[in-house]
Amino acid sequence: MSVMDESRIDSMTAVRMRVTGWTQNKVLGAMLAVGELRQNHDHEDYCLRTVLWAFSPGADAQVAALGKYAGNFRRIEGRRAS
Repeated sequence: MSVMDESRIDSMTAVRMRVTGWTQNKVLGAMLAVGELRQNHDHEDYCLRTVLWAFSPGADAQVAALGKYAGNFRRIEGRRAS
């Protein structure tokens, strides 16, 4: 079993949150809150860069591809699928 680094997981999570309708500020707030549990580098800068990427044109293809799963992702979040 391979181990995926945290930054890749964080970026995938931020994109998924974008797909389910989270705003950029809400994603950033969630990342900052969770990150307090970690002993990372400059955590605020890291979170900001991750969120900016998730809401950038570079992530648009992933967002489009994942859009069909938005209802499933919302259910995982404990929200209505819509």
